[in-house]
Amino acid sequence: MKMLISFFLALLLPSLIFARPDSPVFNVLHYGAVGDGSTDATNAFNRTWEATCTSSSSSPTMYVPSGKTFLLHPLKLSGPCVSSGVTIEINGNIVGPSEPSEWRCLANRCDKWIHLKHVNALTVRGNGTINGRGQKWWDDNAFEISHSKNVSLSGLSFKDSPRMHVHIESAESATVSNITIDAPAKSPNTDGIHVSGSRDVSINHCRVGTGDDCISIVDGCSNLKIRNIICGPGHGISIGSLGKHGSNDNVENIVVSDVVFIKSTNGVRIKTWQGGQGHARNIIFERILSQDSYNPIIIDQFYCDHEQCKEHDSAVQVNDITFRQILGTSQGDFAVKLDCSASVPCTVLDFLLHKSIWAICYVVCKLINPRLRLRSNLASIRMVQQLDVRCETKTKDNVFVNVVASIQYRAIADKANEAFYKLSNTKGQIQAYVFDVIRASVPKLNLDDVFEQKNEIAKAVEEELEKAMSAYGYEIVQTLIVDIVPDEHVKRAMNEINAAARMRVAANEKAEAEKILQIKRAEGEAESKYLSGLGIARQRQAIVDGLRDSVLGFSVNVPGTSAKDVMDMVLVTQYFDTMKEIGASSKSSAVFIPHGPGAVKDVAQQIRDGLLQASVQH
Repeated sequence: MKMLISFFLALLLPSLIFARPDSPVFNVLHYGAVGDGSTDATNAFNRTWEATCTSSSSSPTMYVPSGKTFLLHPLKLSGPCVSSGVTIEINGNIVGPSEPSEWRCLANRCDKWIHLKHVNALTVRGNGTINGRGQKWWDDNAFEISHSKNVSLSGLSFKDSPRMHVHIESAESATVSNITIDAPAKSPNTDGIHVSGSRDVSINHCRVGTGDDCISIVDGCSNLKIRNIICGPGHGISIGSLGKHGSNDNVENIVVSDVVFIKSTNGVRIKTWQGGQGHARNIIFERILSQDSYNPIIIDQFYCDHEQCKEHDSAVQVNDITFRQILGTSQGDFAVKLDCSASVPCTVLDFLLHKSIWAICYVVCKLINPRLRLRSNLASIRMVQQLDVRCETKTKDNVFVNVVASIQYRAIADKANEAFYKLSNTKGQIQAYVFDVIRASVPKLNLDDVFEQKNEIAKAVEEELEKAMSAYGYEIVQTLIVDIVPDEHVKRAMNEINAAARMRVAANEKAEAEKILQIKRAEGEAESKYLSGLGIARQRQAIVDGLRDSVLGFSVNVPGTSAKDVMDMVLVTQYFDTMKEIGASSKSSAVFIPHGPGAVKDVAQQIRDGLLQASVQH
């Protein structure tokens, strides 16, 4: 970007220094300047500056008187100066050569006209005009202050610089105020005020009309405050361009406020080249009025000053940008243009815009895959948004339910402007269609069927939304039925029914288990009794066999006795042995046996019958 007057202010701190009555004043007329507009005053200005800069006075002043016009060729006024504060007061007019062929370059350099360098505590003021007469060439910077601290420029008027009008370069603590810059709208590269490599700079209460940026801020700038500016014609107030030829450029902590753009090509703008590196961050644009500007707001990470530029993956990072209280009108199709890189996206943009700017202008987000995070209605339309809709309705079996549908949607890439302007209440419209489909579908189903067919309901909702919302520039990403909530009383009754059914199943299972246990218990008891009876029978058989052997043996050894006699005697003996054992036991009870003639015989007969019966059963 080119300016008429370049102020290369490196390390320039704003300090307003006013010449006191007792301070020496060095008048250019006293050093040979004529002031007729045609006599070269370059050498006279050099001599005046040398006297001023070498003065040991506290605040010497180089004075350009009013009522005179001084012709200057390229002029370099260098420091450091002896005094702690130097003033240049310009009340007359300064003009450059009218023809490019007349321009005498300084040290073979023709890119600067008036250049102040390494001058700290410098004040440039007055009500004069600096006219570069650059209509025929538009090539050189007019007024430049560089590598200086504590600098103030105020009150002057600049006109038709060959290139940049005022250039502040590598400066610290500089103030530019109450200046006027005027150049034709078609004059190329005639930036009004261009700031590079500087920090702590204030630009305020200026009126700028040029053929390029009214104010441009490029690499190495930080802590700039720009306020109370009228811009037009011109290309607006620009951060950049940054990152050209792959350079690493950084700009941060910039506040632009209280600016009026009058029919300017652009308003507030951030522009970066593809392939660059660095950042533009923490930038605030606030209280901006656009009066028929063509592009009030621009962020362009694809800046190119010719027809086609090579595409790159790297880019200057743009983040923490705030647009606040911006209003007005636009002559262009787009009030806001956000052309952000997909590889190094713009992030954390905060739009707080007055509604009136949207009333007549469109919005565009140039993003195939949106990676632009914005806290605004503007850019959120290209992001996937989610809306949860709760719809109350009734099922076929007269159960009231709340059906909760979750809708994910976003604007179609090439219909962002339609999505923003055709529909004022997107969420309300989506909700209406969801209600319509759910209340048409659920009443045809019983409650159980609603749960089973929720995916079919979601599909019906999505199809209806897709058909309806595409006309407004929106696409439906996904639709889900995330919850079906019956009335609380119905839920309680359903829980009770479910609990009863489960208890019934549990009771049946328990009864079946008891039945199995009883059967198994009976089978076990029967088996036990069978085995017990078998053991007793075998025991009795053994006793009988033993008795039989004893009787037979006794009969053989005692002649004259029959087997019956021997058996009776054995039985009686066994009987008394048993009675003896019973009587000897402390836990036994009394036993009564028959008494009388034949009693023993009866007992013997009973025992015999029992033994015989057992033998037969066995």
